[in-house]
Amino acid sequence: MIKRLAIVFLIYLLLTILLTWPLTPLAWDHVINAGDPLFYAWNLMHNVRSITNGFTNLLDTNIYYPTTNTLALSDTLAVQTLFAAPIIWLTNNPVFAVNLYTLLTFPIAGIGMYLLVTSLVKHQWAGIISGAMFAFSIPRFGQLAHLPALSSQWLPFFVYGLYWFLASGKLRHLTIALFSFLLLLGSSAYLGVFAVVTTVVIITCFILQWFIKKPSFQMAKLGFKRLAIAKVTLILIIATISLILMYPYIRLKAEHPEITRSLEESSARAAYQQDYFSVTQTSILSRFLKSNEGERTLYPTLALILLAGLGILQWRKKEYRFSIILFSAIALTGLVLSFGPERPFSIGPFDTGYVKLPYAYLYKVFPLLQILRVPARFSIVFMLGLTVLAGYGAMNIFHGSKTKLSFQMAKLSFVVLLFLIEVWQRPLPLVKVPTYRNAPLVYQWLREQSTIRAIVELPIRKIEEGKTPIQEQVRLPYDQINEDAPLAAETYRVYFAEFHNKRTVNGYSGYVAQSFHDAVNALSSFPSDTSINYLRAQGISHVIVHPWQLAREKRGRYILDPNHPELITKFATLDGDIVYEIK
Repeated sequence: MIKRLAIVFLIYLLLTILLTWPLTPLAWDHVINAGDPLFYAWNLMHNVRSITNGFTNLLDTNIYYPTTNTLALSDTLAVQTLFAAPIIWLTNNPVFAVNLYTLLTFPIAGIGMYLLVTSLVKHQWAGIISGAMFAFSIPRFGQLAHLPALSSQWLPFFVYGLYWFLASGKLRHLTIALFSFLLLLGSSAYLGVFAVVTTVVIITCFILQWFIKKPSFQMAKLGFKRLAIAKVTLILIIATISLILMYPYIRLKAEHPEITRSLEESSARAAYQQDYFSVTQTSILSRFLKSNEGERTLYPTLALILLAGLGILQWRKKEYRFSIILFSAIALTGLVLSFGPERPFSIGPFDTGYVKLPYAYLYKVFPLLQILRVPARFSIVFMLGLTVLAGYGAMNIFHGSKTKLSFQMAKLSFVVLLFLIEVWQRPLPLVKVPTYRNAPLVYQWLREQSTIRAIVELPIRKIEEGKTPIQEQVRLPYDQINEDAPLAAETYRVYFAEFHNKRTVNGYSGYVAQSFHDAVNALSSFPSDTSINYLRAQGISHVIVHPWQLAREKRGRYILDPNHPELITKFATLDGDIVYEIK
């Protein structure tokens, strides 16, 4: 069994290297883009530093000063930190840790689906194919730059454990389900919600099965006993650890009750019908299908749909009927919820207009949905259900046909080849970033200072005010960022913030702290008396200015007279950075 798993893992690992090329050879100092991956590098480095120092300032990070509990403004990456910590301790390179974790999610996701499908259909090739179809699905490629969303590799393990615990009552399956749930919740709040929704579907199907079978009193008692054990265990064990994992968000909600995800915001980031026909911009199919980014790339592939359709036909066989209905329900649930509260649908000339969907009603009665900003990510639940159904389809090609084995293999090879063509990616356009060892001189100087209370880096602008499109900003190397690319400027500053380890007004996260907006407004007139008084009131001791990020005609405003009455020039670099100390 272990040898077989190792071989399957290596197959998936090889596919990972090929489909994400050239990330593997450039993992040391390149990122998918200069947006979220740099933030995740900072996040992992902060977590590891805090753990190393006895969890000091774990929640109160050094960005968005003076706001507290800033770790909870985005996913805390608790589980990702466990994997990244040894890499960071050995290399002091969080970019390398982010990239290695990103790459490993693919073979792990494949192994999880392989185990789930082979346990259901009892066929190795069906498991291998299903594992590849889940791990290398277009929706997962769309999340390459989003570490929390990409951590869906634990979802098949969770479903495997829960399904077989309810089917057999074995403790080891319950253990797998519980442990996988913690990995999901600790990876992303989204994944925790997806696991809960999937649990509701699975348990509902099992309850219906127990009633439909009209079991004897003893069988019903056994079924409900399993369910009771699951509930009690989930409440006692999961709730305790989950509260620890969710504490930062609970505290954030208590401190900032105004922070919430409205139904309108959820609707804006829900999937559209056409998103399920969209591929990534690096896909070789982008010439034929609409290309998009992130949550808008949900094309399930024709190969997967063909196999899943063939799998659904197996429901007529009694031994497969229940599981096919169950995973069809999971797929349908994920698909419907991915469309959010309302969406228009069309088939040819027929257009429904905007239709109110179940998400709108569940939002009011299911509080967990209120923390989600991007309902489109429910597509991974759809993909999970669809991929399991495809496993039944692959199995049917072998066992449901009386044709020769060679012909069966030919049919399956065609489907596999079609799938690989549909998910194949052109070389990723990576961005090279300075490692901490090669950090800009100004950050090296800051790192050596022990008397700095807090800093702010200028120029500073609201991210939404950037004139350069975000998709272009995140392609910029450090030495090309400018005032029209405020998102890129802030992600680089956050990345280097954990290198110099000074508290900073600057920041980037899932939520933008109000303190950042206040700073942007107050410092728009720098170096006026008003702006300097604001800095003093906030406890800021030093101002770092990057004149080279401004147009030439604007640079003079930030290059001050050495005899300035309020600001002392403490340090200046050859590449144009200046550090001022407030008197």
